Amino acid sequence: MTQPTIAIDFSAALHQGGGIGRYTRELIRALAQYDSASQYKLFGAGVSPIDSLPPLGPNFEWRTTRVSPVWLLRLWHRLRLPLPIESWTGPVDLFHATDFTLPPLRPGTRSILTVHDLS
Repeated sequence: MTQPTIAIDFSAALHQGGGIGRYTRELIRALAQYDSASQYKLFGAGVSPIDSLPPLGPNFEWRTTRVSPVWLLRLWHRLRLPLPIESWTGPVDLFHATDFTLPPLRPGTRSILTVHDLS
């Protein structure tokens, strides 16, 4: 059985000090510590240069765009531009959206959306 390729939206971790950003950083830290078999692609929106991103294990790679998270949300959800996240991450088996929105995905890509603070 081949190991899955999992993309995770790391944008909140890069732009927010607490809350969702902290959750995402801790999630990645735990995955790096306990899972060396799966392949991870960490997506960061509004990131430049890539040298400022922290190094992780050999099964982690960074996929970034200079487009800000705000503009991506506008393109995807207001203009309904069907530009899938895989345009940046490449093919993945699973995409984990760590903030409140799920970007367009290619058909067949499984997804997880974590929703925080429903109060």
